Parts: sequence; C-alpha cells; structure tokens
Amino acid sequence: MSLGQADGRTSVAVLEEIWHLELRGSLGDLTGLTADVRALFAPVLAVTDDIFGRALALEVPAHIGANDRVHAATCLVMDIPVILSADAGFDEIGGIRRVDPLDEKALEQLLGS
Repeated sequence: MSLGQADGRTSVAVLEEIWHLELRGSLGDLTGLTADVRALFAPVLAVTDDIFGRALALEVPAHIGANDRVHAATCLVMDIPVILSADAGFDEIGGIRRVDPLDEKALEQLLGS
C-alpha cells in the first residue's frame, strides 16, 4: 500500500517519550530512533509557556495524563487539527481529531490516497 505524503510535525514532548523507550531498552534495540525521528520532523516544535498554559487549562477527563495534555495543547496552539496516535484518550479532547496509525483506511483518508 502506497500512502503518499503528508505534512507532519512533532514536539520535544514526543521525542522525550521516544527517547525514554529507546534508553529503557524494554522494546528491544531502538538505538538511534530518537535522532532519526528528530531529523525526519525537523524543525521540532518547542513546548512553550503558551502551550503549557493551554495544557493546564484543558477541560478533559481526569484520566488524561499530563504529557497527553501537552500533546493536545501543542496541536491546539499550533493549529494542528489531527493527531496521529493509537491512544483513544485523545478522542475525548475537543478541537483535535485522532487518527490511529494502525487504521489503514483512516491513514488513506488522511493522506488523500
């Protein structure tokens, strides 16, 4: 399946999560993955004071964690309408649409192929 291309952004908060998994080693040898993702998405979005303030102010269910709130706030502040995540918790956050990276049909629609 050829899906084409899409404009994508990522933030330092996402890279930190990837780096944590890479350093922990519990998912196997991920050596270099964080650097590769950083290079792919450069320039990486910063988590600014505006973004953090928006994350603190989000009215979301209590089970939505701090880092997920930062991810959502990054999308909202940076006018990014879609978040690519397997985490269904993002479905409960208004203002962004989640696409599951394992959902081939949704990916095809997102990438317009």
